[in-house]
Amino acid sequence: MNENFSAVQRAVNLTRDEIVQLARNAFTVSWLAQKDRDRYMDALDEYAAKPA
Repeated sequence: MNENFSAVQRAVNLTRDEIVQLARNAFTVSWLAQKDRDRYMDALDEYAAKPA
């Protein structure tokens, strides 16, 4: 999945925040159980909070 986001970022020159939003959107609409979705969203929030 990281490789896909990296390829998209390079292809259309997305910012880090835009990539994070794409990942957030993907988890939001996923068929994951809520507890799993929450776990991934928490990990994404931790990643987004770190300096680039």
